[in-house]
Amino acid sequence: MRLNEVKSRFDFRVISVVGKHGSGKTTYAKAIYNSPEVKSHFDCCAWVLASGNLTDVLVSTLEQIVSSIVDKKSTKEELTQKIHMILKEKRYLVVLDDLQTPDVWKKLLDAFPDTKNGSRVMLT
Repeated sequence: MRLNEVKSRFDFRVISVVGKHGSGKTTYAKAIYNSPEVKSHFDCCAWVLASGNLTDVLVSTLEQIVSSIVDKKSTKEELTQKIHMILKEKRYLVVLDDLQTPDVWKKLLDAFPDTKNGSRVMLT
């Protein structure tokens, strides 16, 4: 399954920053993410290194959106559900930096609700 086939299941906006290794994708995404105008537009922001295992990505996401330490004994499904429940009430920006494969994105999709309120997920 291709990345654009997966993301088309949802109406919220997914921003893909693509390019060769070392071309500045992360630098570009950080400049956008750290912009005061961008930060003030969203209720909740998270920058997540997505090259780790799925549980680590989910834990990092959850820790950033709740601003506290998360029990790492939770299952992937529990973590996904917690993230979804919190984000469905917010306008959010989540950057998934260094996403390696469309399969990882496919496994993360359920964590990000389509609230039709201007939320965004940015992939590098």
